[in-house]
Amino acid sequence: MNIGQTNKVEERVFGDNLYVGCDSFTVLGINPTKEELAKIFNTNPERLKEQTYIQDNVKTMNSKGEESQGKELTIKVYIKSVSNAGKSPMINSISFKIKEGVFIGSKTGKHQVIDKYGQTAWVTEDEFKNKAIPVYENGSKSNISKDYRHTYYGEAEFINFVKAWLGIENPIIKDDYDNNEKKYKIIKWKEGEDLEACKVNIPIEEWKQLFNGNFKSIKELVDGREQFKFKAFAGISNGEKGSFQTISKNVLRNDASSFALNKVKKELMQDTYTQFYYEYEIEENGEKKKVREIPNFLKNVKIDIKPTDENQIDEVNDTDTSIKSDDLPF
Repeated sequence: MNIGQTNKVEERVFGDNLYVGCDSFTVLGINPTKEELAKIFNTNPERLKEQTYIQDNVKTMNSKGEESQGKELTIKVYIKSVSNAGKSPMINSISFKIKEGVFIGSKTGKHQVIDKYGQTAWVTEDEFKNKAIPVYENGSKSNISKDYRHTYYGEAEFINFVKAWLGIENPIIKDDYDNNEKKYKIIKWKEGEDLEACKVNIPIEEWKQLFNGNFKSIKELVDGREQFKFKAFAGISNGEKGSFQTISKNVLRNDASSFALNKVKKELMQDTYTQFYYEYEIEENGEKKKVREIPNFLKNVKIDIKPTDENQIDEVNDTDTSIKSDDLPF
């Protein structure tokens, strides 16, 4: 995997309870073998299921927008909480599902593309053929280089995770925001070594190896970076075997601003994502009012979770990474 300069971004331990809220996490392993997973959970390998990360004959889409068959790769990242709120660390996982096919918007017909800096955009067929930079309605150009390619379905989510976890800097410098025109007056690309440090991409040949079960390149990302942290939001979901902890894929850099944190909170407090907030009543002007909250720390709360209607989740903004009971390692 080609990446630029990684940066360790500095900023509680948990019991058996379930938590809602935001915290810092480190990465323990990516697509571990049965034996590696046993070390993560400090248990006997014989208690664990065989790990399967490749599924064959999955419906995908080719660059012409035609339905085809391909493989689906699951990249499962095992993470550990950093805070000290209990007896032992919270260990959980975030799963990214990537299909061999391209990602074409079902409503717009536009193709999602990605460059070597992990920047993404949506382009028309003609724009893709000419490697043109798409322009937004406000006249601003998309922040992507001309050296882009089709993304694999689900690829962008994993790349965004890597950028947040490893502290990869943005290749774009923005300044002088115009509130009236709702855009930055100064937008320019970094240059030289500063730009090279912003690289984060997986070449096509490497993706082919991943789809064939060779996970060496992504597993090696953890080496020497065990103390690198990122911020993520924890929630509580229900399964056949009861309630369990879940983590949103909407991760942020460990030094994320209040503005960035609140932006994710606003999205996760929608009705679709009931597992990521808790709700309580207050009295205001003599009337009872329900309030939703996502704390900036992991809070042990008892809440009733209603099942999420998967049909309500937009394919582009799906942040639900609930670990179903059958996905648990033992």
